[in-house]
Amino acid sequence: MNRLLLPLILLTLFSLSACQTRVSAVPTATRGVPTPITNPDDLMNQDLFEGFYSFGFETSAFTPCGVKEHWWVGPANDEVGQELVRAREAAASGKEGAVYARLRGKITPEGSYGHLGFYAREFTVSEIVDLRAQQAGDCQ
Repeated sequence: MNRLLLPLILLTLFSLSACQTRVSAVPTATRGVPTPITNPDDLMNQDLFEGFYSFGFETSAFTPCGVKEHWWVGPANDEVGQELVRAREAAASGKEGAVYARLRGKITPEGSYGHLGFYAREFTVSEIVDLRAQQAGDCQ
């Protein structure tokens, strides 16, 4: 029985990973005020993104507006890292969950990043433009 358990577990994990899809939608991001990108190839040339940022145990995620991807967030330096933590805690008022964010930085090409490789890209944040509690109308 134990000899069959490992192959069964591996087959199940492989089957579940095959079900995962990544949709590359048109994101909202530009140099300056966020506006829709008409060419997804321009995504790598952008440096300002808006979306939702969440931080917690084994989580540092950014979900950009209009994109069905989650990006692993890493600060460009310790100062930005500390600022991200302070701003997120203040915006969330001590509650768990995502906050609205406009962040400046660079993203990597698609791949596997972050905790257990579950993130489509890595987003290196160099500046916090805005970080606050979510409001109706965010990302619209």
